Amino acid sequence: MTNAVKYDELEPLRRFGRDSDLLILPKIAAGGFIVSGREAAITNLPAKEVFENGKPESEGASKARSAAGTRARRRTRSPAASRTTAHAVERVTIDDVLGELDLYAGTVEVVSSSSRFVGLRINVGLFRSLPYRACLFLEVPLISRSHLRTLDDLALPHGYLKQAYTSAVVPDVRAWSRWVEFGQPASAITTHHEYPDESMCVCMPGQWVRGRHPLIEYVDFSIVWIAKALHLRVFDRYPGPQHYPANRRVERDAADEFCGCGGARSYADCCRAADLRRTSTSRMAEEFWGRRHYVNQLAMQSRTPAPPLFVSAA
Repeated sequence: MTNAVKYDELEPLRRFGRDSDLLILPKIAAGGFIVSGREAAITNLPAKEVFENGKPESEGASKARSAAGTRARRRTRSPAASRTTAHAVERVTIDDVLGELDLYAGTVEVVSSSSRFVGLRINVGLFRSLPYRACLFLEVPLISRSHLRTLDDLALPHGYLKQAYTSAVVPDVRAWSRWVEFGQPASAITTHHEYPDESMCVCMPGQWVRGRHPLIEYVDFSIVWIAKALHLRVFDRYPGPQHYPANRRVERDAADEFCGCGGARSYADCCRAADLRRTSTSRMAEEFWGRRHYVNQLAMQSRTPAPPLFVSAA
């Protein structure tokens, strides 16, 4: 990403970081722009971010748990959302998927399709006053969740895999993103919030569930993820709540950021001391088995453990 911006021109990105630390999700406008004030937005009102682990900030957690549902209910008043199909219930078509995303006003392109998945590219503007641009790639199932997660007992060598599979870790919709330079996709956007297949961990399970919240909300989460990656790159700080394993927390040692356990305190005041008391072997083993669990589930769903070709070839 080669875009050069003067420090005093970065106020929109700084404001986004401050809002993220206050747990406020931004408004998202057509074209994937993060907006404020009275500008027309796909997301009508900002909501609170989510805490997952029951830390002492109970009021914030209580508000946060209803955030995703609140945003979805507001959006279902729009004509596009009201006519969408619930992906987790019935098989859908590519037109159904595009219909869910039509509020993005022509920025959605089909780049791959099969009987099971459709690959989409969505242009992301981020901030109107800043030159940073990105493209988002989605792998969206065209089959029901029950079909996607059907187990072939003959393919499972022992009971561990069946037991592990009951704890779903692979999101129904996978996402990747790249920075755009000179109008073309360039380097991959990466952070410490990603899965073993290099896809983006844009939200925690329960914040967005296919068939319950519109697909457009998943794109909202993805745009917020990209903006946080930009904030990390420009200001060397990842804003807002975080979720990543102890081994990575120790490696990063971002003492002043939100703790990677998902709580509302800084890492220095939350899990840092406990993480350091653990042996490196136990931390590494925890991360290893978490990654293996994810890859096993990908294999059961007949999905590639690497970015699909339509992402890698971009």
